[in-house]
This record gives sequence, C-alpha cells and structure tokens, in this order.
Amino acid sequence: SLEGLGGVKGSVPGSVSIKNNGRLVSLRGLEGIDSVGRDIDGYSIVIDNNGALQSLEGLRGVRGSLPGSLVIQNNSNLASLHGLEAIESLGKSSLHGTSIFINGNGALQSVGGLRGVRGSLPGSLWFENNGKLVSLQGLEGIDSVGKSLQSGTSIFIGSNNALQSLEGLRGVKGTLPGCLWIWFNGKLASLRGLEGVKSVGQCAEGVSIDIYGNAVLQSLRGLAGVRGALLGGLWIWKNGRLSSLHGLEGIESVGKDRDYGSSVYIGYEGALQSLEGLGGIRGTLPGCFWLHRNEQIVSLNGLEGIDSIGKDLGGYSIVIDGNAALQSLEGLGGVKGSVPGSVSIKNNGRLVSLRGLEGIDSVGRDIDGYSIVIDNNGALQSLEGLRGVRGSLPGSLVIQNNSNLASLHGLEAIESLGKSSLHGTSIFINGNGALQSVGGLRGVRGSLPGSLWFENNGKLVSLQGLEGIDSVGKSLQSGTSIFIGSNNALQSLEGLRGVKGTLPGCLWIWFNGKLASLRGLEGVKSVGQCAEGVSIDIYGNAVLQSLRGLAGVRGALLGGLWIWKNGRLSSLHGLEGIESVGKDRDYGSSVYIGYEGALQSLEGLGGIRGTLPGCFWLHRNEQIVSLNGLEGIDSIGKDLGGYSIVIDGNAALQSLEGLGG
Repeated sequence: SLEGLGGVKGSVPGSVSIKNNGRLVSLRGLEGIDSVGRDIDGYSIVIDNNGALQSLEGLRGVRGSLPGSLVIQNNSNLASLHGLEAIESLGKSSLHGTSIFINGNGALQSVGGLRGVRGSLPGSLWFENNGKLVSLQGLEGIDSVGKSLQSGTSIFIGSNNALQSLEGLRGVKGTLPGCLWIWFNGKLASLRGLEGVKSVGQCAEGVSIDIYGNAVLQSLRGLAGVRGALLGGLWIWKNGRLSSLHGLEGIESVGKDRDYGSSVYIGYEGALQSLEGLGGIRGTLPGCFWLHRNEQIVSLNGLEGIDSIGKDLGGYSIVIDGNAALQSLEGLGGVKGSVPGSVSIKNNGRLVSLRGLEGIDSVGRDIDGYSIVIDNNGALQSLEGLRGVRGSLPGSLVIQNNSNLASLHGLEAIESLGKSSLHGTSIFINGNGALQSVGGLRGVRGSLPGSLWFENNGKLVSLQGLEGIDSVGKSLQSGTSIFIGSNNALQSLEGLRGVKGTLPGCLWIWFNGKLASLRGLEGVKSVGQCAEGVSIDIYGNAVLQSLRGLAGVRGALLGGLWIWKNGRLSSLHGLEGIESVGKDRDYGSSVYIGYEGALQSLEGLGGIRGTLPGCFWLHRNEQIVSLNGLEGIDSIGKDLGGYSIVIDGNAALQSLEGLGG
C-alpha cells in the first residue's frame, strides 16, 4: 500500500517512479497529486515491474501536461490504464526519446485510460509485449508522433499477441520523423488506422518501414497515404497471409538501411503473389534488392520503374533467392548499366530464363568475392538475360545445380574474372545435369587468379570455350588449381590447351567416366599442392588410357602423386618429367598407385630421383609384373601411420628389383 502518502497534494516537481514492488496491488494514496514534473532522464511517471499491481486509479488526480515520458512496463496483472484519463499531453524522455512506452504488461487489455491525450507527442509511441491488448482505442486524440532519440523509431507496435486493430491511431496525420515498425502481432489482420500517415523517416538502423512477423496480416492498405520518398529501407517479411503489397503504391523512392544496406527486402512471405504494390518506385535503389523465399510470387511485375541498383554492406546488389513459383525476372527490365555488387539468382525452382537482366552491363562483387551466382534453379534453361554483361567480373562466376541448363550462352561478353575470397574459385561450374557446352565462356582471356572447377555436369562432353585461359590460380580453401570431377560424359580436356606454365595448386581429375586421355594439359609445366598436400590426383576415370597430356610437367611436385582406380590405364607414360615428389598431409604418402587393373608398368616414374619423404604405396594393381621405373629413388620416408613401403595385392608382381636404389 501507498496510502501513507495520502496527504501529499498538488504538484510534485519531479518524476514519480514506482518500480519493483512485487506485492503492490494499487496506487491508492497518490490521488492528491495533480501534476508531475520530470527527472534528469526525461521521465514523468514510471510504473515498472510491480507484479501484483491491478490498478492505476491512484493517479486519477494527475491532470493536464506531463513534461516528460510515461512508462508503464512489466506489470503482469495490470488490465487497464484507467486512472490516467486526465492526462492531456506528454513530453519525451531525454534518455530514450519515448513519449509513451507501454511494454510487457501481460494482462493489459485496454489503453482507453489514455483517451485524454490530445495533439502531438514529441517522442515515440511504443507498445510491446502486451499479450492481451486487443486494440489501441483511446489513442484517437494523438495527431502527430515524434521519434525516439536512441532507436529513431516513431511508432513501434510489437509482440502484442492479441492485438487486432490499429484504428486507435487514426488521428495520427502527416509525417513520422522516425521509422514505423509493426512486429509480431499475431492477430493483426490489417494496418487500418495508419491512413493519415503521409511520410516516414528512418530509424537508427536506417529502416523506414518494417512490417515483420504478423502471422495473419492480409493487407498493407492502411499505408496508402504514404507518399514520396522513404529515407531508409523497406522491409516486409514473415507476414504469413499477406497476398499483395497494395497500399505501398505512393512510395516513389527508397533509401537503404544502415545495418545491412538493403533498400527493399521482401522475405518469407508465403502467401504473397505480387509485387505490384511497389509500382510507384522510380529511379535508383541505393542499396540491395532482396526477394527471399516468397513461395507464390510468379513475376517481378511492379519493379519496372527501378533503373539502377546499388549494393548492401555485404556487397550484394540483386538477390533473388528461394522463390519457388517465380517464372520471370522481366520486372527488372528497367535496370540499366552497372550494378556495383553481385547478382545472385538462387533456389527459384520454376525460373526458366534470366530475361529482364539484359540492361546490366557490368557487375561488381560481394564480400565473399562472388560476382554472379546462378544456383539451384531447376527449370532454368538459358543465361541469355546476362548477355549485356561485358568486360571484367571482379569476382567469381558460379553456375551450379541448374538441372535443365544446357549451355552457358549469354556469358560470351565476359572477358576476365576475379576470384572468390571465400573459396578462391574463379569459375565454378557444378551440378548442372543437362549442361552440354561451356562455349559461352569463349570470351574469357588471360589469367584466372583463382581455381577452375567443373564437377557433376553429367552431359558435358568437352571444355571447348576455355581456350583463351592461359593461366590458373588456386582455391584458397582447398588449394586446388584445376578440379575436373564427376562429369560423366566428358571426353576431352582440349579446351584447356591454352593453360601454360605453373599451376600453383593441385590438379585433380576425378570420376569422369568417358575421359580417355588428358590431352589439353600439355602446357602445364609444374604443379603445386592442395590443402591436403596432394599435387596430382588422377582418380576413378573408368576409361582413361593415357597420362601423356601431363608430359609437360617437369621438376618437383611439392605434394603427393596419386594415380588410382582408372580402369583402363596401362602405363604411366607422361609422368617422365617429374623428378621429385613431396607427400600429402592427410596420410603422408608420396606416391600412391592403386586399383589400376590394366596398369602394366611403372616406367613413367623413371624420372624421379632421390628421396620420397613419405610412403610408397603399390596397392592392388593386378597386372604389374615389376617395379622397373623406380630405380632413381634412393630413400623413402614414412606416412602418418608409420608405413614406409607398402606393396600389397599386386597379383602378377614378380620382382621388387626396381627398388634396388
């Protein structure tokens, strides 16, 4: 009980703060107070964390203006704000900039006690975590709202799970100088009540409008009064029943947020079918455009007025990711010229083409070093929409898991590439089951600073189109320079005949079921090693008959030499120029020759001299008769298992005399 204060009458020049009193049921005893001042932080009345409090009637004598902020917070049994009816206006907190802060009152059902408040709030209006609050009736007299100093927010309505209506805000007119956040109000179906808002500023994070996580929200038409420019970003995401963006047509331009640098983020909108509500936006988006996991959007119609796009803090310019029904990008047809960040088109299962991107003539790179990423678009048949992109890509090109993409036509004007700073690849072509040709890369000339990676492209017959590449770097992560793996139709590497000199990383040729020779690699003169410490790994190529394409390799291999499971390989001729071999890091082997059922001779290893620092493994090679070719080896180290020489399972082997050195 506060009844002992019942004698206090009239004005108190500072704030009234009733906090953390777990058994306090009412504020009886304060009825004689008729005006309240403010404290150093700008608060006038703070009622906070009084778990048993049921009534504010003890404040019914407070009349007129509060020069500071009103805070009603974490009072779990407080059902109404009755007792505050005589308050007519409020100031704001100099610490946080709020005028009204109503938060964490789990039993609160009504804010009708604020119906006496009229006119302007100089600070923000904040309603959060009031689980039984159904409406904002009682706020109709408020005609304008300022913003929070700390967050820059004007109106925050968040996590009020029973809230069904914002119509109590219908008196708010004109400009919100800060942002509008409507978050996680589980029963809120519309934004009716906000029609009087004509413009919106931005919060400290740089967002202007953030509509997030309102599970039954169906309409944004309450924002139809908003006109002109948004200073910050526009975020619409995770509103489970929102089928359109109608209501946003008056927005003509959008800024970008500061935390991420996005201009427009539309994400996880499972019911959204159209972007046409964005049709008023014209000109430049200074940040990224994100369209992310919206399962029912079919097209980008509504974006035609956008003519240029900037990038976000991650270096992304355009991200179209996870939109299962999307069939067309033609709504982006107005975008022209350079995009300073990357273009990422991913996980759009029905997207057939990239038409709409033709106006883009240059692309930057993102924080991970990617310039163009086309990934997991199962229906995609053409890259022709990228035909306008010319000259240098400063980052990596990734074409991955597009199961119906038959060619790379559309990329012909690209002349050079950088590399990914995350993985170190320059060209990564992987998992495109229908891909038959890489001729679209024929414009690429000169050096690739990163690795060249072709994997799991089941119909790819040749690498024709890569002839202009004259040197290759290596992957940062794996240390690979060239990886050609699991391309089951690949018959030729001759498209790599322009590659000359040193590969600073390793060379891996794995599981290419129709590859009979390594012709095309003759220009390679030396090979480095990968992260595992292997230099050359020729593995699982079922019809490979010859290694003569490696005849140009001379001198030292820094890492191990692995030749294994190539079913038709009868000799190691082509390796004669190798003079020394290091060892791999995973196992410690220097030379591993294994499961080579057709191999008859090791004579191709005759150039190796001196020490093998790791183990020599000869394992299950059924036709080898002798170790002739190893005579130049004069010492052998051991592997990580402590093995130095392992000669195991070679059914025809008759002599070890080749190890006589």
